[in-house]
Amino acid sequence: MALKTLTSMIAEAKNLTTRDAQAVWVRSLAKHAPNDRSIRDMRNFVAGCEHPVWMSYVLTERGIKFAISCDGSDSQGVAGIIVKALNGLTAQEIRALDFSEFRDIARYLNNRQQRTLNAMLNSIKDTIGKSS
Repeated sequence: MALKTLTSMIAEAKNLTTRDAQAVWVRSLAKHAPNDRSIRDMRNFVAGCEHPVWMSYVLTERGIKFAISCDGSDSQGVAGIIVKALNGLTAQEIRALDFSEFRDIARYLNNRQQRTLNAMLNSIKDTIGKSS
């Protein structure tokens, strides 16, 4: 597995014994993806998520920095997973990723959260895969 932060999040999730504990854990990950309402524009809208989600990114000398805005706490937590795993990677590194690596973390998400994760990852593949 190439994404070390993803591996550490999976290790945390494995220790959660109830669905309530998993829900609290996912929502706590929102701290990694502050809600940036300034990006709410239709060209940043991510279709297919549980709650309305907007996602943007900028290229910096330290890699890609994501900006995400969500209306729901579960979606914001899922966004935190993505930001924690991918922030700082270059566009080339993200294009080379095997997004199936997220399957292991998806096992610890409910169905709605899994759909949100898939929609966000597909959006990243579509936008970063075509740019820079």
